[in-house]
Amino acid sequence: MDTKFESIKQYATWFFDEALRYFPKLLIAVIILIVGWILAKIIRDSVEKILLKTKLEKAVSQFLVHLLHVFLVVIIVIIAIAELGIPTTPLTGSLVAVLIGVSMSLKSSLGIVASGIMLISTRAFKVGEFVDIGGTSGTVEDINLIFCTIRTSDGREVKVPNSLVTTKVITNFSNNEFRRNDFTVGIGYECCIDTAKSLLQNLVDQDARILKIDGKLPLIRVDSLGESSVNILLRYWTIRADFTEARWSLIENTKKTFDQNNITIPFPQRTVHLPKPGDPLASSLEKI
Repeated sequence: MDTKFESIKQYATWFFDEALRYFPKLLIAVIILIVGWILAKIIRDSVEKILLKTKLEKAVSQFLVHLLHVFLVVIIVIIAIAELGIPTTPLTGSLVAVLIGVSMSLKSSLGIVASGIMLISTRAFKVGEFVDIGGTSGTVEDINLIFCTIRTSDGREVKVPNSLVTTKVITNFSNNEFRRNDFTVGIGYECCIDTAKSLLQNLVDQDARILKIDGKLPLIRVDSLGESSVNILLRYWTIRADFTEARWSLIENTKKTFDQNNITIPFPQRTVHLPKPGDPLASSLEKI
């Protein structure tokens, strides 16, 4: 019994001796963690305030601030561990290996995030603008680091990954106050070109939505001679808000006006020549 008591006493003495020996280092490590955590938070908040004053988008600023905070915390933990006398070289190597492994496994996700940062930074479009991204048209409702949310004209919500957005052709219809439309209408070859042009000019003059200002005056010209029609081009400008309604109105009124003035809008036609009786081809067809 005395032998066991002596053994426990020896272990207790050893434990307290080791605790006293490591206590200063442990205390310093704890202080480093606490002070370092406070400093990391101060640095994070300061950098965030600075970035918010710049032209960077909020999403990019938040991502960079979060990345900085994680980096500072990792450095503080490594310093605290080193203060305890634990070698940090293996830990650093393991950390690098883990980061490389995570990066490889999240390669596609990191690519999407990188695309999001590039998209927000370049400001190709903003929330509320009407855009076309690779054939998908609609109003931008949200832009984050993962995907863009687009509300189409028929009410559908489309989420497009940023990695696809940055590889598609982006057409922004909202970054200009004005929009131009090229309206082409075909008339029959027997119709009078001057009359058709005059009728189109009257429609333009009557529509207040079509601009008549320097640099944006309407243009009416014969554009091409088609297989079945003479194609007349009407090029005009409107403000962005009037573009669609003016276009629909012009199409409808053109048809009505041309009908009232006997201007035909032909459809594609083909002339078929049948062989005359007695021709070798006619004889061959009769045998068939």
